[in-house]
Amino acid sequence: MTTPAPALSADDRIAIHELTTAYGVHHDQLDFESLHACFTADASYLMKVADGTVHGPRLGADAIISQIKTFKASQTDRRRHHISNIQVSARDANTAEVTSYVLVSAVADQQLSLITVGTYTDVVTRTADGWRISEKVLQLDTTF
Repeated sequence: MTTPAPALSADDRIAIHELTTAYGVHHDQLDFESLHACFTADASYLMKVADGTVHGPRLGADAIISQIKTFKASQTDRRRHHISNIQVSARDANTAEVTSYVLVSAVADQQLSLITVGTYTDVVTRTADGWRISEKVLQLDTTF
């Protein structure tokens, strides 16, 4: 017989939801310091694109933020990450898996466009500073 994972408190679930959406907000606002704080120091990030392109894995918060800065430097439009359908599953009292959808929109020359959609699969870990992303896998359904 398997032992069920412990339930997360409502406060834990709210904190994890806030972390999940904070990632998108900080990303879009180019607030790299706050974005860095979303991750554990040893976090990993892997991006898989529908055309078979793979970026990463990037290991460590510094490397992850460096990659995001590189992508941002090449973008001339204003992008927004719309993160939804957040599902949280406890692995244990200090670790959870989070699955969410992402839709990336952009505005350029007063024109709104859909850039891509996909899913995030994150592992979040309780730290002394609160919940942080320790693993992030982005699976994009289209190129970007």
